[in-house]
Amino acid sequence: MTAATPAPPTLGSLCRELAIDWTAADSAELRRQAAGHLAALDHYLALGSEIPSHISGTASICVPITSVTDPVDLFASAAGSVGRESYRVEEYPDYHITVHFSTVPVVILLLKRPSVPLPKLEDLCARAGAAVGARVGGDRGSYFQLNLPKFGWTLHTDDEYEGVASRVHLPVSTTPENIFAWAPRLDSPREDWLLETHLEPDKIYQVRTDVPHTAINRHSAEARLHLILDVTPDDAA
Repeated sequence: MTAATPAPPTLGSLCRELAIDWTAADSAELRRQAAGHLAALDHYLALGSEIPSHISGTASICVPITSVTDPVDLFASAAGSVGRESYRVEEYPDYHITVHFSTVPVVILLLKRPSVPLPKLEDLCARAGAAVGARVGGDRGSYFQLNLPKFGWTLHTDDEYEGVASRVHLPVSTTPENIFAWAPRLDSPREDWLLETHLEPDKIYQVRTDVPHTAINRHSAEARLHLILDVTPDDAA
């Protein structure tokens, strides 16, 4: 007997909106409480420094929301293969910039002073955790990700590299030109991609990250900012 061909994945199997009664007012309060992170990000961007990237003229920056303030500690505790990667550090008065390489350059802005707790972030993590039945976020699993105009990741998975098979996204600032997409293989051409979707602002989504995926900002002038939270099974070490 010939085995049946597996059905293609549906959007719901790769990405689902979480019904947790999150509002634009909640997002605004979270941004207010995270003003230090966002001000540091704005400061770094205003310097006009060339930001390492695999795409000329654009880049992405990660801003962890964590009690960790030393890059050595950040990488020593990193899950997956991140902690085994070499990295370099640039020092500024209020933050460090680190750059390491996976398949592409990864840029992290790490505040020099402890940046937690943020009560509204803890509220979001608790609500999302109840909805997905797992731990969400936490001290080493919460960060802002800024994708500058015209930036896009190469297809990748997060489970092997970072030990994370699923993440929760809160789009903070975005446009319809931003897409999240999944593919059957890391080398899949665009015409073979499984699904593409736009994650709307002030909604909460859980996305699969153990399937090859990418995020692409097709807007020519506006950056995309997401708050991203790791999903960790309760029985994980």
